[in-house]
Amino acid sequence: MSTRLVVGYAVAFLAFVTLPLVLWLVGVRSEPDPLVGRTEVPELSLENLANGDYTQAVGDWVTEQSPLRKWGARVEAWVDIGVFGDSANPHVAIGRDDWLFYKDSLDLQTGCEGDSLNFQPDQIVGTVSLIADVVRASGREFWFTEVPGKSQVYPDKLTHVLTELGTCSRERRTAVRDQLASYDWYVDTWSAVDAFVDGGPPQPLYFPQDTHWTTRGGAVLTEQVVTAVQPGLWDPSSLRADGTDQIVANLAYQLTRRAATNQATHWRIERDGVRVVSQETIGKT
Repeated sequence: MSTRLVVGYAVAFLAFVTLPLVLWLVGVRSEPDPLVGRTEVPELSLENLANGDYTQAVGDWVTEQSPLRKWGARVEAWVDIGVFGDSANPHVAIGRDDWLFYKDSLDLQTGCEGDSLNFQPDQIVGTVSLIADVVRASGREFWFTEVPGKSQVYPDKLTHVLTELGTCSRERRTAVRDQLASYDWYVDTWSAVDAFVDGGPPQPLYFPQDTHWTTRGGAVLTEQVVTAVQPGLWDPSSLRADGTDQIVANLAYQLTRRAATNQATHWRIERDGVRVVSQETIGKT
């Protein structure tokens, strides 16, 4: 490597390290991450210093305010994804066909080895059953459902590594579902979701690069709950397409620090004699 190239790399590195400090000294600050919000620094006290809350918050605040923070995060993401083919965020897993998954949902909180809670399926179902008995004993109705996660709905979008990572979680959730199926207050949404996906519709039930269901996915779940609570009430013909949902995909943003949008058809229920009083929707256009 020539001396000129070495000097060039050294200058670029020094500029990368010192430029944010220079900009900080002249008053340049970054805007808070819109998905995280502004960091609030707690009151300085001996208790907050002792438990680390104050120092942690100050560190987060300095990082939040640092000039060129977004560009630095984007460069890091580009290197991780483009050069090493790895995720730039420990909580985001990269699947097939540009699909993204929340990594934590694949490998914890289901009684798997290493989970500090270590809940077993029979413990989870037993707790829900106890609640059901108490509620029904009071003369009220009780219904319960457990919906499939994104990785359960679209296992074909998982890489081999992610499939192996989610083995324990998948086994525990399946066991919970099987045990719940013996109760008359359990509403099975999994079968309807599986049937919808197996039918090969063009629209996914989850946004590919986000953690949320699409409105079509929500409709599949809602139909099962409505039918269980009041059979015959659900009218499939009242479900109609109405515009397009466009969202800023949260997993894509966490991965690349850039706003990326996902789109899907917006679905709504229209029934004679029913008036919508209020509604919340996600970026409908």
